[in-house]
Amino acid sequence: MGALEVMTKLYTNRSEEARVRLKALNAVSALIRGNATNELWFLFHEGLGTLRLDIQLSDLTTCRKALFVLSSLLGSNPAFKAAVLQIEERPSTQGKGVLPEVVACLNSSDPQVLEFAVSTLLALLDGA
Repeated sequence: MGALEVMTKLYTNRSEEARVRLKALNAVSALIRGNATNELWFLFHEGLGTLRLDIQLSDLTTCRKALFVLSSLLGSNPAFKAAVLQIEERPSTQGKGVLPEVVACLNSSDPQVLEFAVSTLLALLDGA
């Protein structure tokens, strides 16, 4: 079992303490950034769904980090972006992807949440 798999399991385990999950997300972010294979592995191992939940439900620090990671992934990996768009466009999953949560973040009073939400939306719309 590699480091990415271990850190992803810690991050996606909702029963872990918030600080443990945040540290695992930081590690996952470092392990996947700029590595298309690892980015897609993360996508297909509950990564996108967990980022979505953290944007929607988590504390401010974890929400910020989840938005940052999502924005980075959308900007660097066309396959990741295509998967997110496909979820948003499919009638059976419309409104169940990350887009509603990211748009809801535009109401935040936290400047970093706003910055990362706008960055995420721009990355999603770039070239669309």
